[in-house]
Amino acid sequence: MSMFVSAVSATVVTNLQLTIGSHFAAGDLVSWLGSGYLLGLAGLTPLYGKIADIMGRRQAMIVAFVLFAAGTCLGAMAPSMYFLIGARIVSGCGGGGLLTLTAVVISDTVSIEDRGIYQGYVNLVWASGSALGALVGGWVADEWSWRYAFWMQVPPLLIAFGLILWKVHPPIREHETSLQERLGRIDWLGFLILLFSITTLMISCSLYTYTLPERHRLTIPMFVAFITSLPVLYAVEKYVAKEPIVPVDLVEQSTPALILLSTMLLSMNVFARFFMCPIYIHVVKGLGGKDTGLLLLPSSLTLAMGAVFGGYYMRRTGGYKSFTVWTSLVPVACSLSFLLWSLDTSVHRVWVELAVAAFAGGIIVTNVLTALEASVPHSEMASATSVLYLSRAIGQVLGASLSAGLQQLVLSTQIRTRFSDFPEVAAAVIKTPEQTIPSLSEAQKMEALSGYLASLKSVFCALIVTGLMITISFSFIRSYRLDSAKR
Repeated sequence: MSMFVSAVSATVVTNLQLTIGSHFAAGDLVSWLGSGYLLGLAGLTPLYGKIADIMGRRQAMIVAFVLFAAGTCLGAMAPSMYFLIGARIVSGCGGGGLLTLTAVVISDTVSIEDRGIYQGYVNLVWASGSALGALVGGWVADEWSWRYAFWMQVPPLLIAFGLILWKVHPPIREHETSLQERLGRIDWLGFLILLFSITTLMISCSLYTYTLPERHRLTIPMFVAFITSLPVLYAVEKYVAKEPIVPVDLVEQSTPALILLSTMLLSMNVFARFFMCPIYIHVVKGLGGKDTGLLLLPSSLTLAMGAVFGGYYMRRTGGYKSFTVWTSLVPVACSLSFLLWSLDTSVHRVWVELAVAAFAGGIIVTNVLTALEASVPHSEMASATSVLYLSRAIGQVLGASLSAGLQQLVLSTQIRTRFSDFPEVAAAVIKTPEQTIPSLSEAQKMEALSGYLASLKSVFCALIVTGLMITISFSFIRSYRLDSAKR
């Protein structure tokens, strides 16, 4: 249930970002609805793993739910785009815990041979929530208001919270220490440096906007701050922290490091596609929120099917490397096909290609987690799971922010060139596309849609590159048979 609610929140804005941007006349900021959520998710993901080890799974999940619920309710009441972005950051802080702690509980209770199947079931729940978030969110926004897309998350959130209080029991400790002593064991310095690194990286990737060009001057300083923080983080985690929040020793091993790199690249690829393809459907094809959600529904279902299939395949064969390498080429082929999309492309072709790419992605998501857990001793399982979800969260941040930055940069160039004699129209096409594009003349409408299509194709080219990098990085890992994996 916790995964379901988190998935609904993660996907509900993908189908509403243009509607919300038009409502606040802030179309240039819509990428932050996703990036803000992912910033909170990435920043607190490693912290939850440590809180769960020190204070217990139940307490950690309660903290996550409180933050998630607060962000959801604040988002529904947001009076401005900046307030809504802040609420999304708070929601992400809670959502990161829901994702990480679910995986930790599974690794605690399920054998390595069956873990892939259980992860497949978890991904099935995630896909169901993703599909419902995009579909129902779009329908609610079309019928009433986008605010109800946030309020509708409250009932299942309350049910999930009740289930945690009922089913997740606190551990029995023989020598209970004080809360202050337990909190003192957390690597707060490492956490703050890591949060600073993620924040500066995301901001440097997201500052390409059309209406606020002065922000571009901050891009390089932010990126320099990110690069500078990395050796500081390494030194603190390696030589200062008693219980490091980032297990440097694990990252220094070649196979876990390559698996984590593959995970980050996969998340970049999936989330870039996740946030950009609805823009094609919504703007270029002109479909409403409900129809866009219906078009995205098959890909959510096939992602879940791929995750379950990957789990069963690994349990049956005991292997995963070659299967994952070949499967990783499928999204690359789909991205090549995306480049052939046009203003007249059939929506049936769109949902088929998205569904095929999602099926392959579901297989890879399950396989990389099992591959990492098979390559580390059981004593390091919680830390390995936590750092994998950190890699996934960083990839999600990069995928959402870099794709949005690239799309906005190309879009602003395209629209300014195509509407060089009408600067006010150009600004309106970017900031309020839902209201502006339908009111244009037929010739201007074609120019605007062609500009959006060109900006999306630049992202599809990037998907091809990251897809090939996934194949290459996973090809060099050491493979372990699951029936003889490290314990």
